[in-house]
Amino acid sequence: MKRFFLIILLACLLLVGCSPDKAPQPNEKTAKPEVMAAEPTPTPTPIRIALLSDHADIPATFVKGVEQAAQAAGLITVQLEPGNNFAALKNETGFDGFILLRTMEETDWANVEPLINSNTPVCIVDITMQEEIVAPKGASYSKLDLSDAALFALGVTLSYPPHDTPVRLIALLEEKDSPAATAYSLRMDEGKIFNRGRFYQTDKQTAREFLEAMLDKYVEGMVDAIYAENIELAQTALDMLSELGRTDMEVFLVPSGSLGEQQALHTKWVFPMALGADMYTEGQNQVEAILTLIKGGEPEQRVFTPIAVEME
Repeated sequence: MKRFFLIILLACLLLVGCSPDKAPQPNEKTAKPEVMAAEPTPTPTPIRIALLSDHADIPATFVKGVEQAAQAAGLITVQLEPGNNFAALKNETGFDGFILLRTMEETDWANVEPLINSNTPVCIVDITMQEEIVAPKGASYSKLDLSDAALFALGVTLSYPPHDTPVRLIALLEEKDSPAATAYSLRMDEGKIFNRGRFYQTDKQTAREFLEAMLDKYVEGMVDAIYAENIELAQTALDMLSELGRTDMEVFLVPSGSLGEQQALHTKWVFPMALGADMYTEGQNQVEAILTLIKGGEPEQRVFTPIAVEME
């Protein structure tokens, strides 16, 4: 029996010694798993947009609209040196797109078309008085539509409180068949205007001489407003009213460009409304348009019209 138990004990010892799951000895080193280094994530190259005008007097609100919308979208904007026919484009590279502001009718596309032909995204904003659309093929094009500017300004004049119909007006006009003169005659025929006097820049007398006579003839309370066709005529009216200390009437001006042009004339009580293109919003629209082109979208043509803003 003792021999039997001895045989069983030896067999158990042999089985333990051959086990593959042998525990590591105190001084035995275990292999550490190999750790693979992660690939660095490449930093995306920011989109760079160039902003350029054909004239030095680029509306500050347009620049602000572009820059703020671009910053919100993570874009970099660079304002290039203005010049006739966008001359700076000849030497500019390294941009993903261009936003161009056309302010002069004589500006052509000689320096723009090579960019378009090289498939560089180009957006153009045209705020000239030119009525026809002259967009180069392949560019997004936004045109300020001033075709109804005279009627629009006259509508603001007639509806401004506390004017009652018919509104008693003095008109300062360029010539007898100008857009403002035509609009004025139309509303007179409709009974919406009580005409206190009409001046044309083609007359022999000056606007100042005409206004001196009118303001002497019509005392306070006899005229509601002065309707002016251009900045020169509006400025003459504002100067005359200031010199005479008259605040019993307002001056309204037909828009010919951006809101900023008229906002610069602001005179409390006398020049209460600015009419013109909202260039801040248009600047923001152009960032959206250039991103559409960069992402492979099709160029579009659109028009925008003046708005009226009451000044404080």
